[in-house]
Amino acid sequence: MNKAALAAGVVVVLVVVVAAAFFLMPVKKDEEKKEAAQTQITVNGKAYTWKDLGTLEMKTINGTQGASLSAAINLSALASPQDHQYKILASDGFYKNVTWGNMMEGILVKAVDGKNTTYKTAFSTLPKRYNVKNVIDIQVITTDTLVVAGRQYTWEQPFDNMFDTVSINGTNGTRLSDIVNHTGLANPATYNYTLTASDGYNKTVDWSSMMDGILVLDGHKTLFELLPKGYQVKNLVEIKAVPV
Repeated sequence: MNKAALAAGVVVVLVVVVAAAFFLMPVKKDEEKKEAAQTQITVNGKAYTWKDLGTLEMKTINGTQGASLSAAINLSALASPQDHQYKILASDGFYKNVTWGNMMEGILVKAVDGKNTTYKTAFSTLPKRYNVKNVIDIQVITTDTLVVAGRQYTWEQPFDNMFDTVSINGTNGTRLSDIVNHTGLANPATYNYTLTASDGYNKTVDWSSMMDGILVLDGHKTLFELLPKGYQVKNLVEIKAVPV
């Protein structure tokens, strides 16, 4: 083969390579844009994709693996995350508010719906209704909370299919003992319980009263069938377990 023919061959190969790159580049960019649009989620005002979240600490809940929700918040560089609550928002407007404790045990799962990639949450200690599908945003919020034996709840949680509803004199609520048992406190009968309001007002009751009394959403208060009205602590912020 002479030099002229060889040179011509090289030119043809280069033209083919450049042309292929030219035509494939827009396709690749379109695919990247499409994937970014499908997988993007906002956490504390910052947008991420699974490329970011998939590198975080992974946990498994009931056989399902996902990225730690608390790690996702930490990735956003939020200061003092334990001092906040979190709103998990779905694409259809459905949402659930959770605590930092929930975020520490919960996960964000990558799900595939047809050709689209979406996200959903899972928690080991919350009802299935907290497994929010098609999550698009995790917002940092402040909402009313109740601390029970060291564990924090949003005020909505005890009334959101977590426990059975009971009634005292026509008022519905959640049994106080059920909430304490949910915290995992060992031997709850060996404690008294100090009920403290936001203004510092407090009353202390024993375990039998906790089994008799209820927590009421309206007024954020306690109600007991066998105790005086002074034990109806309103604007309750903490139930503290005190060893007998």
